[in-house]
Amino acid sequence: MASYFCTSTLTIVLLFLYSVGFSQSAYKGIVAGKITEIKTNKPIEFANVYVANTMSGCITDKGGLFIIKNLPVGKHTIVFSCVGYLPHTLLVNIVADTTRLNIQLVIEEVSLNEVVVSSKVDKKWKKQLEKFKKYFLGNNPNTEYCTILNSYVLDFVEEKKDNKKTLKAKASGLLQVENRALGYKITFLLQDFEVGGSMFLYLAQPKYEFLTPKDKKEEIKWEKARFEAYKGSLRHFLHTVATDTTQKAGFTVSKNENMYGEGKMVKNYTDLCPPSEMVDKKLILFDNYLKVVYKKESTYDISTDKYTDNLQTSWLKMNQTKPATFYLNGYLENPLSILQYGYWSFLGVATELPLEYVPISE
Repeated sequence: MASYFCTSTLTIVLLFLYSVGFSQSAYKGIVAGKITEIKTNKPIEFANVYVANTMSGCITDKGGLFIIKNLPVGKHTIVFSCVGYLPHTLLVNIVADTTRLNIQLVIEEVSLNEVVVSSKVDKKWKKQLEKFKKYFLGNNPNTEYCTILNSYVLDFVEEKKDNKKTLKAKASGLLQVENRALGYKITFLLQDFEVGGSMFLYLAQPKYEFLTPKDKKEEIKWEKARFEAYKGSLRHFLHTVATDTTQKAGFTVSKNENMYGEGKMVKNYTDLCPPSEMVDKKLILFDNYLKVVYKKESTYDISTDKYTDNLQTSWLKMNQTKPATFYLNGYLENPLSILQYGYWSFLGVATELPLEYVPISE
């Protein structure tokens, strides 16, 4: 998933590498292979292997072997990580057969000074951690139910950039977040994090696991909360464009030259989709900005723990590939093909759902 958010005071960039609509294809594939150390060629045991933005993954055995089954064909980012080694990501095109990979990891060299700094927990570090959580988890009601389980893997650096203070974060291992609002434990490979001035940037690769509900009541609560997180999201919006149900779902859309003032309302949403012979995908193309308002919900202010009178308003802008390709379930084939501004990028990881999630109404 990718989004780019901008208001008069804040610009946010959220970057996730390629992962396609997970439930789109009836054809399934398998990824299997071996992980070894690059210098000695010895197998690496207990390495984490997972498909980014999904619930699919495994651990290597004594021989460094791994296998992940039932993957829909298409492009997926595979993450390879193990304590003591530099993590590795690879964009893989899964076919309706077995895709075999031989991965070699490099030993991570850490100096004694770095160990001392990253393990020092003081007032400054705690203040930096709070700022990290504010941006990473997001501005939404789910945030208070999210807990970073291993914040000790985080290390922060403050520096000046363009005469403005910036905060950077790195993680010495996989970052784990428990989201008891949606019922997931999420493991992140945090590759980049920077916030300062009018810019927020992070690059991460998540893997999801179901939490065990305390009872049936909590299970039902989580299912409802997941649907609430889905409603009004970018995925929801693109799905309605694909199925020509945008207005019925509660979205209004206009074409704008910029993010200020009124634009020309879009009445026929099929005009946004150029003709294509693809069966399981759609194209979307527009000039300048696309203003998207979700009329069924207002925005949330985390500082007051209240909803405001403002409707959820976001802007989209074409970025790299034109037109952009998206799956019928609303997932962009290339998450960086559309930049997002406005409400959507305030949400953070506390509202994110795995690619396997299927909304109640679909």
